[in-house]
This record gives sequence, C-alpha cells and structure tokens, in this order.
Amino acid sequence: MPKPKIAEALDKLSSRTAIKNSIYAISIIIFFVLILLPPILGIIIRWNAMGQVFAEPERIETRYMHSTFWKVNDLNTSRCDVETPPSSSINSTSVLNNVNTVYNYGIRVWKRMENGTEQEITNGTCVALVDKKNLTKSVEVGVWNCPIVQMDSTDSVVIHVYCRAYDDGSWSLIGTFVTKQLGAIQLNNSTWVVHYCLEVTDGPAYRYLYYVGDTLSANFTSFSRIEGFAWTSGATLATATSAISASFLVAILVSTVDILTGLPMAWLIARGQSRWLSVLDTFSDIPFIIPTATLGYSLRLFWSDTQQGISSLFGSSLVSPGWVLVILLHFAFSYPVVVRVMVGALLDYKIEYEQAARTLGAAPFTAARTVTFSILKPSLLASFVLAFARSISETGATMMVAGAFVNGPIFVRNYLSQDGPLVFVSFILIALSSLVFILIRLLGPRLKLPIRKVWPTAERKLSSSKVESSRNGLTLLIFFVLVFIPSLFVALPAVGAIFSGTFSQALVGAGIWGEYWQSIFLTYSLGALVTLLNMAIGLPMAIVVARRKLGKLPSAILDVLVNIPLIVPSVALGVSLAIFWKENFAFIPEIWLLIFAHLAITYPYFVRSMAAAIERISTELEDAARTLGAKPFSVFRTVIFPLTKYSMLSGAVMVFTRSVSETGATMVVSRLVTAPVLLVNWVNEGVPTATLGLGCGLLILLSFVILLVLRSVVRGRGIY
Repeated sequence: MPKPKIAEALDKLSSRTAIKNSIYAISIIIFFVLILLPPILGIIIRWNAMGQVFAEPERIETRYMHSTFWKVNDLNTSRCDVETPPSSSINSTSVLNNVNTVYNYGIRVWKRMENGTEQEITNGTCVALVDKKNLTKSVEVGVWNCPIVQMDSTDSVVIHVYCRAYDDGSWSLIGTFVTKQLGAIQLNNSTWVVHYCLEVTDGPAYRYLYYVGDTLSANFTSFSRIEGFAWTSGATLATATSAISASFLVAILVSTVDILTGLPMAWLIARGQSRWLSVLDTFSDIPFIIPTATLGYSLRLFWSDTQQGISSLFGSSLVSPGWVLVILLHFAFSYPVVVRVMVGALLDYKIEYEQAARTLGAAPFTAARTVTFSILKPSLLASFVLAFARSISETGATMMVAGAFVNGPIFVRNYLSQDGPLVFVSFILIALSSLVFILIRLLGPRLKLPIRKVWPTAERKLSSSKVESSRNGLTLLIFFVLVFIPSLFVALPAVGAIFSGTFSQALVGAGIWGEYWQSIFLTYSLGALVTLLNMAIGLPMAIVVARRKLGKLPSAILDVLVNIPLIVPSVALGVSLAIFWKENFAFIPEIWLLIFAHLAITYPYFVRSMAAAIERISTELEDAARTLGAKPFSVFRTVIFPLTKYSMLSGAVMVFTRSVSETGATMVVSRLVTAPVLLVNWVNEGVPTATLGLGCGLLILLSFVILLVLRSVVRGRGIY
C-alpha cells in the first residue's frame, strides 16, 4: 500500500538531522519560557520577602494612613500600610461649622474576617481621642491600649476615624482604613499612639480638615499614622516546617496507597471482559473532572455532615475535618491519576510476554509479578510521581476538609497576603520534591522488580478464579465507597432539581444560569485548547527525556524539571505566574494568562505519561526499523505510536480533566470565570443546595459524556 503524500513529506523532513534537532530544541525552549521559568521567576522576584518567615513572631509596626485604596476581605477602602505614603499622594476630609469650636477626633477598630464579617474591638466607643481648635496645622497625638484579640490568618484590621463638635454628641465618619490580611494569630496587648494631621481654616464657615497620605507635602511635620501596632505572626519558621512535613507525610502515604489500590483497578479495566468496562473506565476519571473545591465540599458532606451524609446514619460525624479526612480526600483525587497511567501502560503492553511465561508453567499471578510488572516499572514510578505531586500541591479542596490541620499549600493560602511564606514554602516544596524525584530517577531503575523468589503453591492459590473475583470485588468496593460515591455526593441534589423549576431555568439560561453556560463554554474550550497544545509541545519533550537525547545527566535533570509545576501549590503557582506576567508583560490579554497557567499546571501530566510509555519500548525495535530503511517519522508512526497510543490518550485525558477542574490558579491569574470558579463562588455566596448540586451535576455529566464519546470513537477506530 503506497504511503500518503503527507507521510512521505514528513519522512523526508524527519530524516534531516537539523530539522529533527530543531523540533527538540523548540520544545525545550517552549518548556523553559512558558512552563518552568515564569513561576520560578515569580518566586525569585519576591525572594527578599523570605526573611518574613525567619523574623521574630511578634511584630511591632508603624502603620500609615494612605490616600490610595486597596480591596481586602471584600472591603475597598484606604490603605493602612507599613509603607510610607508615596510622594504627592494626599487627601483630606473636612467638616464645616459656623462657629469656631473645639473638635474631637478618635478611632474605632474592627477585626474583619475573610467573608466580610466584622467584630468590633473598641466596644462601640471612640478611643485615642484628641482635640483641635486653633487656626493652624498641627499633628495631634492620642493613645489607646489595644487588648489581646485572637485572629485568623486571613483577618484584617479596619480603622474608622471619626470627628465631632465638642458640644455635639454625634460622631461623623471621616475616614476608613484597612490593613492587608495580616497572617496573625493575635493582636497583642500594646499601646497604640495615633497621630492625626489636622487643620482648621476660617472663612464664611470654619473648616476642620483631616489629612492622610503624603502629609509632608502639605507642610505637616509627620504623617497620619499609628505607632505600636503589635501582633503575633503565625508564619514562623516552626509552623512553616511543620506544614511542609505534613505535606510530605500525607503525599507519600497517599501515593503508596494509590499504587496498591489503583493497580488492581487498572488491571480490571485493561484485562477484564465485560462490555461495561469502558463505562467503569470513564467512571474512574470522574473525581478528576470535579472542581477541586467542590470535591472537598462533597467529601465533607459525605463523611462529616450529620444531616445529609453517611454520618447521618450514626447520629454524629463519622470523620471530622482533620488529617484523616485530608487523606481520604487526597486519595479520592489522586487515585484516578494512577489508574489512568496504568491502564494506558497495560493496554500498550504486549501480553505475549506474559503468555509465554504462562506457557512455561508460571501461574498467572507469578507471570504478572515477574514479567509484566518488571516491564511496566517506568509506568509504576510515573504513577507514584504524579500521585505524589498531585497530593503535595492541592490547595482548594484541602481547605474544605482540613479543620485545624495545616500542610504546605494551606499554609501558603493562609498567608497569601504575605510574600514571605509563599516564597519560602514554595521554594522548600520545589527543592525537596525535586530531590525526591532525582532519587526516584536514579534509584528507580535499580529497584528490584520483580522479587526473583517464587512461591508456586501460594501464587497458584492467589491466581485462582475465586481469589481473582474477591480481588475484583474488593477493588470495586474501595473505588465506589472511598472514591466514586463521596466524589459525586454533592451532585445528588441535582436529581431533585430535575423535577423542580431549577432544571427548566438552567436549560433556558435564566438568572445566574446564563453566566453558568458561558463559564461552561470557556471551561471546555480552554481544556480542549490546552490539551492540543500539550500534545504538540509535550510529545517531543517526552522523547527527549525518555531517549536521553541530551545525554544521561542533562536528560535526568530535564526529567526532574518537568515535574516542578506539579509540586508548587496551585494557588502559589497562580500567584507567581501573575507576578511574572502582569508585572513584566502587562499588555498580555487575560485569556492568554489563563492558557499559560493551565499549560504550566497540566504539561507534566502528558509528558510524564508519554515518557514512561516510550521508556518501556526497547530501542532495539527502533533500530531494527531503521536498519530496514525506515525514516525517523516512519519509526514513530509504525513502531512508537502503536505501542504508546493508549498512554497518549491517557495523558490527553489527564490534561483535559485537570484543566477542566482547575480552580486555585485560575482565580488568581485572571478575572475570567470558568465553571469551577463559578461553582466555588456559588458555595461562598450561599447559593441554594439544589442549584449548586445541579451546577456540579451538569459539569460532571457533560465531562462524562465527552470522555465516553471520545473513548467510544477511538475504540471504534482501533486506537483505544
């Protein structure tokens, strides 16, 4: 059969070393420019802030009243900041009175929480009082003894400034100022010294003015400010290292359990005979396509809610928020990663090797253990690495179930307003995780798989149909009880919504559903585009890594670098990307920032999956094809692709589902609203459970149908 003209043209191009090397070089350059360097440079830009973590936990600051605004905890007002006001940035607030009388000035102080709720600290009275009457400019000073106030890391402090005529009891608000989220565990008992820059002018009426900002430019001797603002930081070296240790312990435990439970599931899907296995295969991806914050909310309802979930059967919370629920959550969203990689590996694997071992008398269990797993060792290691990285970086869902438990990503999220914790924890996670990946890369090939000793009697019993049925039953039980049902629990209200007016409103896009369908279109368009881009730029990189095109050591280093975007907490990755792109390339449209962020997050999934698949293929097969005159593209088309096509689809599925579910980085880098971000907003806004459940259910159903149709089409064409 003659070759298509396109194949002939590609054969000619691929035979040219310069063109082939150029493709590899371009893929490496794209990786560094778009994937690796932006988040790392974003961290480096804020490197000097790392000292915040090493500083003394008790901070005593001077905070200045600025004329410029910022938005903190949903309050957009003037800044109360440790930085001095920028020059020529000044503002004043005035009140008028026909009589030259004494005016009182004072402040009231509130603690403002992340959801916008406020709690007054000054007990309803103005404090730090001063008087002003003379027709001059002056800086008046009042004092107030701040009590100890317990704080959460995301709380801010709001200061309202008031004034009143001495003979009039009503106070008028003349200024509102807010700090950043402090990252404090408490405000300390300290004496606040409050400086007011005041002026009285005469004319048809007396004008009483309060100045903020660059008051030096208005000929004052100092700024409006608060001295002695004391608080205790929770972002200390001890709490940071404790959080990082918790991340690694959870990630290692979950990844190990993922391999032990995910491998039997992958075996069932790849080797089973039931026609329903393609549905089960798609079911295994469901936790991957659910927005992470929604997944955390779903597991919390299922395991902890005494009114709706499984806990309702016991009258008390079966699994309270904390480290156990975090482990269950991480298992639920990392389990599909292992299943997806190993299904692709098993489908790519030539079963003839295993059959040959069985022909020579080996029991099925022995043949799988001594032959199959030995050949699939790169995929097993890749599965562990991906599950480990997925666990160690997840932020949004973990917050929903963590309770008082703090790991690295939660620590970063708690102190997101401070650059120091973000830089320190992200750097340590990158450094230590890279060390783990280097050790896996160096020691993995030396890992003794299989164990050579054989136990014929025991292994024949383990190969019996009864044991196989029990294993499959236990595998399905673990999947449905610990992964599938808890992940979908939040969507159950969607069933009730179908029989109510909510479903009809959703279909016609009424009210908030109009924005929902727009977000759905953006989500799937973005997922499809990112998947295609990853396949185009990731395949050459996978070949470079797997075939060590740069040499053994450089390729091993490149292999480790590919994993770095996986191990940075998604919120931290979004922040560092935003710092890099917005501060250096402010002209870039937001949709491109969103694409770059999703590329950085999903790129390692495709490269890792394909590199492991290519590593399994003996180079002797490629050499034999070249010996018979095949050009490089023909070698790929006739040897590599047929042996890796399932892993390629598995990698593409992981990229697509990961992009569809991404929440944290999306919220940070762009104001564009994808479906996961919209659902998180609905959770925070208290949207009715039926509406929220229907929104989650429709997203899950659409993703499920897309994946099922894709698998059916490619299976029909003999690709999957």
